[in-house]
Amino acid sequence: MLFVGSIFNRRRLPVLITAFAAATATLPGARLVIAGADRSYPALDLDGLAAEAGVAGRVEVRHYVTEAELDALYGRAAVFAFLSEYEGFGLTPLEALSAGVPIIVLDTPVAREVYGDAAWYVPHDGDVRVAAGAIRTLLEDPSSAAPMLAAAPGVVARYSWDSAANETLAAIEGIVRR
Repeated sequence: MLFVGSIFNRRRLPVLITAFAAATATLPGARLVIAGADRSYPALDLDGLAAEAGVAGRVEVRHYVTEAELDALYGRAAVFAFLSEYEGFGLTPLEALSAGVPIIVLDTPVAREVYGDAAWYVPHDGDVRVAAGAIRTLLEDPSSAAPMLAAAPGVVARYSWDSAANETLAAIEGIVRR
């Protein structure tokens, strides 16, 4: 399982660790990699939280990864989770989708707009059991991700750098012509 992104309090890593622990209590081979610079305030002790949840040996926090390491992490991931309460966009779940990794995200309006039918949404009610259930289902039954992964190419295609650059250039040219 994988999380990628700067570590902010709004991204609910304590909830993710707790959900991972609950979901994988009978899956001792499951691992969670958290990759991102810690920008939380007050600072989060993710290693301590993993120890409290009983998964210290199965949670790895990597504050920096190279592009090659990041590609390898996406390549090995069976599930990607991003339980952020707020994002202006949220790029890393799209990266996961483009790598063929099913995503679990918090059910927010922005997430619904960006990821559409290509995500498993968990409610923002604080109930860790729902996130744990999603994690467990995707780890134990990878075929359950088929509908989301089938929708992923259409979602990812909406967000290419070339399209963004072309649309930005067209907008600038439109302004200049005024």
